[in-house]
Amino acid sequence: MYFSLRLWSLTAGARRKIAIAVIAGLATATTGIARLALLGWLIAQIFEGTEISNLILPIAAVISITVIRGGLQTIKESIAYNTATEVQQVIRKQLLRKLIDLGPSRIDQRRTGDLSTSLVEGVELLETFFGQYLPQFFIAAITPIGVFIFMSFLDLPVAMIYLTFALATLAIPALLHRWNTEASRRRRNAYGSFAADFLDSIQGLTTLKAFGQSTARCDYLAKRAHDVFTSTMGVLMHNAFT
Repeated sequence: MYFSLRLWSLTAGARRKIAIAVIAGLATATTGIARLALLGWLIAQIFEGTEISNLILPIAAVISITVIRGGLQTIKESIAYNTATEVQQVIRKQLLRKLIDLGPSRIDQRRTGDLSTSLVEGVELLETFFGQYLPQFFIAAITPIGVFIFMSFLDLPVAMIYLTFALATLAIPALLHRWNTEASRRRRNAYGSFAADFLDSIQGLTTLKAFGQSTARCDYLAKRAHDVFTSTMGVLMHNAFT
């Protein structure tokens, strides 16, 4: 997993909420582990022929833990969503101030479709980072330690194997971050160019029709759309490898 210090700097003022979301996520993971352990013990008791009357309390405990885990997950998701919305509002205000500082002469040098994609959809995509990825990053970094401590009391060699692969899961994406960044940048450039071309085509539809260029423009847009598809598949491929 990769941690962006640049994006983290934008969370000033919302880090308490992120911490609460992380705590709720850790509690969710803890209850999930407890549920699995209790279910494993319960299934073993059933196969050993334990009477159902003796399993009423364990079954009730599993149900209760499941309900508690669902409640904690709901709290985590709610806090994470609100945090992401708050940070996005801050980013939009910063972008607006930057556009005002640059002035209309600088903005006119950018294509409208590409600029609107960055300001609108680009900020919307950050919701996943601030609302889902960032809290999960800390949860994924802390949870393996707790699981290792729990597993070490049961089977230390297995706990060591688990911890090794958990750390590898965290480290490998960071090592391949540059590879992923290049693929994402190609996708962003392709999507921005397509959005700009599409908006230009809509605005100039009458002119294209008047000069008989609508079919040629349609073919051109189809090619640009295919470039977006290809670059998107490239990003998904890189994410699958990491």
